[in-house]
Amino acid sequence: MPSLYTAITNAMTAAIVGTPSGAIYASQDHTTPAYVRKTNGYLAALGVDISCVSPWNSKTLHNSGCTLLSPRIGVTVYHYLASQIGTYVGQTMRFVTMSNTVVDRTITAVSRIGTTDTVLLSLDAAATGITPAKILPADWRRALPKLLTADGIPTQIIPAMFSNRNEAMPIAMWYGEHEQAGVWLSQGMDPSDADEYFVPPEGTNLDFVPYYSAPVSGDSGNSGMAVPIDGEFVLIGMVGGGAAGGPMLSRQIDDLNTAMDALVSGESLSIINLDAYYPLGLSRAHWSPQRGRAHWTLTSDEVAA
Repeated sequence: MPSLYTAITNAMTAAIVGTPSGAIYASQDHTTPAYVRKTNGYLAALGVDISCVSPWNSKTLHNSGCTLLSPRIGVTVYHYLASQIGTYVGQTMRFVTMSNTVVDRTITAVSRIGTTDTVLLSLDAAATGITPAKILPADWRRALPKLLTADGIPTQIIPAMFSNRNEAMPIAMWYGEHEQAGVWLSQGMDPSDADEYFVPPEGTNLDFVPYYSAPVSGDSGNSGMAVPIDGEFVLIGMVGGGAAGGPMLSRQIDDLNTAMDALVSGESLSIINLDAYYPLGLSRAHWSPQRGRAHWTLTSDEVAA
């Protein structure tokens, strides 16, 4: 069994061979509506169900996306609409099956997770034919022990996807998480930046450079960092300012499950099983996450609407 680092990296590396596009759709018409998924980009080669990624909603249109976490609950960010977040209620959230069937649902309620940037949106009915994203377990570092930072310098990076307002999936290099103002955030970089370190991080591969585009205003709320694991789309966090600048969902599992059940009884997260990738002989009871020593300052070109 390969390590999780190797499994993710190999899958992403194989997918980009001969597939220069990260576009999700070959054509999209939000008015008709009609969507045709691209069949010759790296996403098709990757072969992962990404139907959980919404391309449009009637409130913010193609801006500020949403990702389905369960059949009736989606996740987005608070900061894009901020005090107006409640105006999502009554609006339409759209998803598209992998076979191009449009699935529209009405947003019935909004729930912010404490004072974080994470917001849940409940739907009036299950999004039939849409596969919810899975998320990492709280102890994901056991399976990715080298995905840490040393004095703020990444030592290992992994190619990961994030969606944008143009319905494309750029690729950034994910190297873990950091804390700012008491909030744990996922952290990534432009692939071309990796080669600029005196000692480039393990996993540096400039072949990913053409697949990157910097997040801009309107991308907030889209799928921030996501990786393929055993053929599943695994969501790490949401776009909240810069690639992988949003909250780490694996840090909010209990709060998310509580809020999801309160919105729609019985709804909960689907967490990817990493048992096959955990080091032998290391029990959960004795594992504790390591903490990077660096103090981080988040920068972004993302602005609120």
